[in-house]
Amino acid sequence: MEGSAKRYSGMRQFVEVGVDENTAKLYSKKKWSMVYGSEDFRQWVADEKLKQKSVTKKASIVSNRPSIEQVIGVVCDYYKISYGDVIAVRKGRGVKNRPRNVAIYFCQEVADKTLSEIAQVFGFTHPNSVSYVTSKLRKQVITDTKMQKDIDEISRLIIETVT
Repeated sequence: MEGSAKRYSGMRQFVEVGVDENTAKLYSKKKWSMVYGSEDFRQWVADEKLKQKSVTKKASIVSNRPSIEQVIGVVCDYYKISYGDVIAVRKGRGVKNRPRNVAIYFCQEVADKTLSEIAQVFGFTHPNSVSYVTSKLRKQVITDTKMQKDIDEISRLIIETVT
């Protein structure tokens, strides 16, 4: 494993020689947008080619990636709670923090951050906790129409925030 890591590191250094700043920035991203181009082009893709996609999928495909802080800010505004309430860790039987879970879900779906970075912001000790929260929320959305409406509206608000 260590040998392959060194090979990849060497390859990255080789590829980066002579590459302009914008190209280096593009390839250094952890999560890539599925569509690149001008804002007009991305909007055209969203309107014409992605009609059947959900608002959340459109947000992750065509918009500029929001920061974790922007996502949490939109969730705070939507649920009318403070930033601290969203990132606060509450443990115990029966404790549910819907806004926190929604914020974690959007950080994973549309923010340009790794699971480790998201876990650090929300006080998780392990990055897999982020995936666990989002998988539970995805299952809940299937049966809970209120949650689906919340997700769609917050997706729309996030798109407005970053465009």
